[in-house]
Amino acid sequence: MYSNPTASAYLAFFLAAITGLSVLHAKEKEPTIRPSFAKPVKAVVFNGGEVRIPLSATTPVGGTKYILRSLPSKGVLGEIVVAEDGLGSVVYRHAGGGVGEDSFTYAVQSPGAAVSSRATVSIHVANRPARIAAPEEVDFGSVPVGASSRRMLVLKNSGGEKFVGRILLPSLWECDRGRVEIPPGGAAEIALEFSPDGVREYSSTYFLEGPGGATGLLTGEGFVVFEVSTKMLKLLESAGGSRSAELTVANKTAEALTVEFECPPEICEIPPLTIPPDGSAAVMVEAEDTQKSAARANLIVKESRVSATVEVGIPAAPARLVSEPTTAVDFGDITPGSSAVREILIMNTGGIPAAVELALPPWIRADPDRALIKAGERRTFRLEAAGARPGDLRDRIVMKSDTGSAELVATAKVRAAATPAPAAAAAPAAAAPEAPSLKPLRITQISQGNGSVTVRWTDPNSEPHTCRIESLQITSEASLARQAVLALNVDAEKFHAEEFAGERLRLGKLFEQARQNDKVVKIWSPLENSQISALGDGTFELRFPMPGDPVVRVRILMVLADGSVSPVVSEIRIPLRHPNPPGPPVLLISVAAAAALAAAAIFLRRYRVTW
Repeated sequence: MYSNPTASAYLAFFLAAITGLSVLHAKEKEPTIRPSFAKPVKAVVFNGGEVRIPLSATTPVGGTKYILRSLPSKGVLGEIVVAEDGLGSVVYRHAGGGVGEDSFTYAVQSPGAAVSSRATVSIHVANRPARIAAPEEVDFGSVPVGASSRRMLVLKNSGGEKFVGRILLPSLWECDRGRVEIPPGGAAEIALEFSPDGVREYSSTYFLEGPGGATGLLTGEGFVVFEVSTKMLKLLESAGGSRSAELTVANKTAEALTVEFECPPEICEIPPLTIPPDGSAAVMVEAEDTQKSAARANLIVKESRVSATVEVGIPAAPARLVSEPTTAVDFGDITPGSSAVREILIMNTGGIPAAVELALPPWIRADPDRALIKAGERRTFRLEAAGARPGDLRDRIVMKSDTGSAELVATAKVRAAATPAPAAAAAPAAAAPEAPSLKPLRITQISQGNGSVTVRWTDPNSEPHTCRIESLQITSEASLARQAVLALNVDAEKFHAEEFAGERLRLGKLFEQARQNDKVVKIWSPLENSQISALGDGTFELRFPMPGDPVVRVRILMVLADGSVSPVVSEIRIPLRHPNPPGPPVLLISVAAAAALAAAAIFLRRYRVTW
């Protein structure tokens, strides 16, 4: 066999190379154990609670070991549990005592590998959130319609945080608060109030809004105790003048019921009313006599559990006329050709005005004979009786109004003037007492200016009397139809106005009595827009606007205490000096003429007009 040393060397080298490659390939197929590293972990646990914390390696495999390197300070760890896939876990139990942070460290070791570096497990200890325990249902039972029932809602916080929220209620339920705060482990009581509005069963849900809130059911039933026939009662006028109406109350229960009435001052007191089971009864509601004007008042019908309000409409009291004197007017003895004066006072004690007219016999005149008397007002009427022939006079004075009429008996005795007896020779007849005579008034000033007329006089008399001022110029129907009369209160020195209506009202309607210097004075003026002033020391002043007439006559009469008119009369005739009517406004005419000339010049220039 041919042998070549060189070829043998090449063959040996080739075989050795193939053998080395086979060994290297065999080593590459053997498994390789890589080292694993522990991962950091974060966990949260409640105060005093426990939590299972997962432990993990970067390359977990079966047989991986977890090794604790340090322990927590605020809790304890259980035994580490490793699953088949190499993942581990451990239970951390917090020891309690507060919230905060805790931690421990661990390492991992894969099979056949070295122990890894340590990793940290961070644990945050927190309080448990608020958790409210509330009743599932709050039942209010049967409640009368119009009344209310109260129940307490008890809420408990079993969590570790403070509960802050609000309670949401359905309609017909109310509570004593809107915001609710409950500390951890604490409780709160909320007062709930149920007011049914009808006869039926009620069921609604309440909500406690907030973290850890709750919900529950509210139930109740409404029923009626009694009913009133109307919520708005209008009183009506009766023939006797009272204002009343009937109110019916119905018992809606199976037991006898007693209701009471709370009456306002405008309504008469009403005694308690007992109503049979499922029955009804009525009471009379009447306005008090002292309530003159129209009004509205609330009458409350109440029972121990419920009440109802009735609005009562009260009309104004009808006009009621009362006179002084009340039955008769006696004019005493009258001689033919003379007269006697008496006064009657008519008062309206009702609540509305009354138009009063006096129906008189032919031998009596009245001043005024008609008037509109307002509610609560009083008017004085002056009656003057005169007899033509001797005899006894007896007749009726009828006071007519739209609400009825009343009568006064008027009497007088007309006696012929006695013929004086001849004087006896032995003794002369005694002289009759002289009637007090009044001195004439002293007119001290008559002036006019600034559109007004002033008359000033002094009263020297000390006897009680009345000064009556008459204007002889006011005669038109328009003036008599609506006459304003001003009067003076001498003590307070104040004027006040009274307005009278009527087509034929007479002058002299207002009497004002005052006292000055211990002397009784009655002053009134029929002059429209006039003013009367008491200047002191018996001096008086009359001022009135200047009328359009050329002459004004003013007459001052004095009336004695017995009603007779003194023959001493002060009549004043005042010629008025009216200023001449102003002439034409010269300046205005000059301006108008200048404007006309300017317009003519423009016209001539524009159209080139030549003369």
